[in-house]
Amino acid sequence: MRIETNSFGPIECAEEDVIHFPQGLPGFEYETAFVAIERPHSQPVVFLQSVQTPGLFFVTLPVETIDGGYHLKLSDEYRRILGIAEEATRDLLTLAIVCMPDAGIPTANLLGPIVVHRTARVAVQAVRDDTAYSASQPLFPGAA
Repeated sequence: MRIETNSFGPIECAEEDVIHFPQGLPGFEYETAFVAIERPHSQPVVFLQSVQTPGLFFVTLPVETIDGGYHLKLSDEYRRILGIAEEATRDLLTLAIVCMPDAGIPTANLLGPIVVHRTARVAVQAVRDDTAYSASQPLFPGAA
């Protein structure tokens, strides 16, 4: 399939490369299909490009690149959507959405990471019900 994008040009991918978000994303409930774009020159960044909207993509980073000790917490509802048992987290990719303000330090959302079941190609934004992490974790804590 061919996906038109504003930032990456046309992208060729297989249907099995599409990641489905049954609930969409908060604020983007109608955006239910994305492809992950990884470029060698921008690793470990993963761009989540909307299949439906050419101008919409999210900049993400694997949570372990931000916090090596990150502890994923999934509700029963998120586990049901992802189709996993409580102990099954091996096939999951956990990504933090990055916010890059015009002025200031870039931050990452560790409170509501994107969790992708790699095999099933299903994902959710798994907003935690605790305050163990921040929705605005500075990427460069020492910079100001």
